[in-house]
Amino acid sequence: MRVRRVGESPVEVGTTDSLGQVTFAELLPGRYDITSLRLLSASEAMQVAVADSTLAGISALGGGARVHVQPPLVAVEVEAVAGRRGSLVISEIHDWWPRLTGGPTAQYSQARYIEVYNHADTTVYLDGKILGHGLWYVWESELNESSLDNCTQFESWRMDPDGVWSEQHLRFPGTGREYPLAPHEARVVATQAIDHREVHPELGLPDLSMADFEVVGTGQDVDNPAVPNMEHAGFRPSVDALGRGLVHVHYSPFIADNVDLEALATDKLPLRDPDYRRFPAATILDLVTVYRDPATLAWDSRVCDHLVSPIFDRQPAPIWDGLAGNSIHRRVLGMTASGQVILQRTRTSAVDLMRGPRSPGRVP
Repeated sequence: MRVRRVGESPVEVGTTDSLGQVTFAELLPGRYDITSLRLLSASEAMQVAVADSTLAGISALGGGARVHVQPPLVAVEVEAVAGRRGSLVISEIHDWWPRLTGGPTAQYSQARYIEVYNHADTTVYLDGKILGHGLWYVWESELNESSLDNCTQFESWRMDPDGVWSEQHLRFPGTGREYPLAPHEARVVATQAIDHREVHPELGLPDLSMADFEVVGTGQDVDNPAVPNMEHAGFRPSVDALGRGLVHVHYSPFIADNVDLEALATDKLPLRDPDYRRFPAATILDLVTVYRDPATLAWDSRVCDHLVSPIFDRQPAPIWDGLAGNSIHRRVLGMTASGQVILQRTRTSAVDLMRGPRSPGRVP
């Protein structure tokens, strides 16, 4: 069990007793992020499956909550839910956005990517799958009392248990069986499938010329003819202000199954670009939630307690860092008998994700 006061760096760690209880003494009043993780050994997982066949495949229990610690509060319950391997999962997010030497605010955003991994034991076909992101408005400012409370205003969409609302999303190309992904293999979706080292040699950018897919924008954007293009399937293209293609790497990136977009529920949100689709819960194959650690911010702002309904992710990971240079990875839980990687997936990003060296196309 880990406890951390929101906006501060120190983390307190404790181990629960046989009743699942742990005590943290002398906590100051305030808001705290609490995470829990219980890994199951191979023998424990087998015992669980024998006792209840519906629980087969469980490898870990994870949970998280954000609570207000204020006297006379003395106890908080954090529910840990069963984690299963799933099929297609997000295994790496490269969120680097380095500053350029030309100025303190100019940054290079074209070397970012998302890696997807076949976590199942059978082949998955990427054709038609959706790579999207959830609602952006998951923060509020505390600079002054008149600041808009986005957490409250967008709560009905942000916390919708029936699905994830998305404005911009990308569809993998293919008509059905053109892009197979064998068990325990990974594919990279790059913002630009080029050798970024040649663009700014001084930065140490990655070579993504061998990426598996790329996002080509609507403006003057590079198109590698050897790399298939993702299809813009949202209400507006996934591009930046210059029309260059984007891979969205923060807040709530998700993978959804092939679905008829025209059949999905839609709504108009109180935004400049109001049109959003809801991807039903049954179509969501994997989702993670990440945001920048408030302790690293120079201004006073607050991310909503939940970025999406806990049905999809119980607690976000405050590890997004555009200046770090490395990547966000899903933790390795173990190996199969044949030596294949098993990743941790408890639907609690705060315990499932970590930062580490970038490794596009390779897990771990």
